Amino acid sequence: MRLKKFVKLYIAIPFSLLFLTLLINIIIDPYSMTSYNLLKIPNKFARDDRGEKVTKLYNSPRYDNMIFGSSRVYVTNPLMISKYLGGKTYNCGVGTALIEDQLGFLLFLQKIGKLPKNAIFGLDFYSFNPNVETNKYFIKNNELNFMKKDSSVSIYFEKFLSIDALRASFKTFYNFIVNSKDIPRFDDNGGAYGVSKNFSYKLKDFKQTTFDPLFIANDKHKIKTVNYKDISQDRLGYVKKIVDICKNEDINCTFFTTPLNGQMLAEFTSDKIQKQTLYKFKNQIAKITPYYDFLYHNKIIDNSSYFIDTMHFRPEAGNLLFARLFHDKNISLPENFGVYTSN
Repeated sequence: MRLKKFVKLYIAIPFSLLFLTLLINIIIDPYSMTSYNLLKIPNKFARDDRGEKVTKLYNSPRYDNMIFGSSRVYVTNPLMISKYLGGKTYNCGVGTALIEDQLGFLLFLQKIGKLPKNAIFGLDFYSFNPNVETNKYFIKNNELNFMKKDSSVSIYFEKFLSIDALRASFKTFYNFIVNSKDIPRFDDNGGAYGVSKNFSYKLKDFKQTTFDPLFIANDKHKIKTVNYKDISQDRLGYVKKIVDICKNEDINCTFFTTPLNGQMLAEFTSDKIQKQTLYKFKNQIAKITPYYDFLYHNKIIDNSSYFIDTMHFRPEAGNLLFARLFHDKNISLPENFGVYTSN
């Protein structure tokens, strides 16, 4: 009898845990995978920002303009693009995005018939390092991961059984109960929360500042230039694919290299090999498409007041960047802030 009870418990407990996981994840729905919000939770705190944005785009009308890139892009105000181009704009920037993320979003939008009229792409220098692995959340996202044969725009039910979803559920529920006033990471326009309200080109407390050398040293590993001697040919191919899609779909596309703080730029270009790699990167991108190059020393990137840290600039600097991209003659900019580059 004891053995039978043990066997029953051995079978029942795992199934009960799976059912409980499924039930929690469906009720809380941290990735907003369903159209229901049973607990009326205003802010979902999913660990996977790609999943959040895919769901948003899947359920939203077609946008006129979109900006694609990493966290260096999602700290910019997408409504500034609407100011210059008109129409509705969405910021598709996601954390630690590589160029495959940008292509993945474009292919996803193509499949669901929601490609924009205008597309802006922010290229991170470090992300073309062959030693930098593709983001795990990109790999897990069936809607974006064009590298997998079973890629699909369908919303997969099994996502509700994942450990990541359970963690996101606990995080979402905790913030809902403990701090219901907590704010989401992205606003309705896809930008980091609050940036869509900032239309200023000037810092309120403008003063020439620098980062502490120790801070620079601690941040250096994040740009992942270690052993960066060659440019990934696969990722250059993804840029070419993006250009081809935009041409075939009649999309106006604009590319730019994302700025680094001037101290960080000086830190890694002081190494001859890294400096040569940067030159090769710029040269090979120019062979594929014209772009605006912001990886030059100038009064903007050499002033740390314009930066949150060594790699992420403040919304005011992002607004200046858009002023360059869209040729705003009313804004005074350094000549080498956004150098138009072509082959």
